Amino acid sequence: MSKYWLHRISHKSEASYPLLLQKGYLSIGFSKGFSNEEFLGNLNGFKNMNQADKAWQYFEKVNEKYWGLPRTRYNLWRFLYEFEEGDYVLVPMYKTFSLYEIIGKAKLSGQLEEGIVSNNITIEGDGENLLYNGQAIDLGFLIPVKLIEENISRNKYADSSLISRMKIRQTNADISDLKEKIEDAKKRARLNKPISLYSEIIDTMKEVLITEIREKLEPNKFESLIAWYLDKIGADQVKIPSKNEAGKSEYADADIVADFELLKLILAVQAKHHKGTTSSWAVEQIDLYKKDLQENIGDDYSYLNWVISSADDFSEEAISLAKEREVRLINGSEFAEMLIKAGLDNIDQAFNGE
Repeated sequence: MSKYWLHRISHKSEASYPLLLQKGYLSIGFSKGFSNEEFLGNLNGFKNMNQADKAWQYFEKVNEKYWGLPRTRYNLWRFLYEFEEGDYVLVPMYKTFSLYEIIGKAKLSGQLEEGIVSNNITIEGDGENLLYNGQAIDLGFLIPVKLIEENISRNKYADSSLISRMKIRQTNADISDLKEKIEDAKKRARLNKPISLYSEIIDTMKEVLITEIREKLEPNKFESLIAWYLDKIGADQVKIPSKNEAGKSEYADADIVADFELLKLILAVQAKHHKGTTSSWAVEQIDLYKKDLQENIGDDYSYLNWVISSADDFSEEAISLAKEREVRLINGSEFAEMLIKAGLDNIDQAFNGE
């Protein structure tokens, strides 16, 4: 299972950022005593044999020789031994963060291919020298990564727990426990849907409301609730036609009809109270009813057709036919949100007289 890591690239930022952004290399700033093929080769050998204890003993021996076992060595251990291909790395930046996927094994900065990284960074001598403005710069180790999402705004898309974790001072850390938070931030960024207290409350409330509608109401009360909603949003007249309404064409049917006189608009609704998926039959019924209205009332009015269902979704046939016949489809979750935004005060009046 892929892990999620946080990793900073502040060391030698004049080179580390261009290497990441232009070449796809994540860097860490250890070099003296470590930046050699023998050390990396031995560590990888233990890793390939799944010998973590021996790898750690070797790692500690080399650290003690050159550094005296500083606490920061744990950052290098995670970078070289625990980071795996397929893992994800969150890289904090100023007011933003980016998400990358690890696509290869760690290598020495001196193993890069010769060439130009950016305007003032070049790699020369078969990768032996990483130069910044002509001066050698040592970044130690690099890991190849692939960009998943770039420059995600912290304030817009990250929740408080993720923002707090990005403030830790160490170079890297396992943040797999925040996987869902990271994926949510990535999704919000792609959809341009910032975190909003109002939106979060609406999302929570509508799921509770549609569950109550499905479990507590039956079809007649569902129709009454829709009629109450249309009255609440300003309809001048709302009626629930008789099931045996005179003058209807065969199969034509509407459960609620609302008249918005100022707009010269008549809205007819087919209501479906059930779970699962709503079929195209509801679209057929309401479309036939609209044609009857046009014939009986004439062109002085505009006509809208809705199908409001307590179900989760509509069939593909219903969606296709609704687009063709200009019928708006409203599922249970959307209708619950419409009710909440209209206001739930006095909602019980929908059922007075029943």
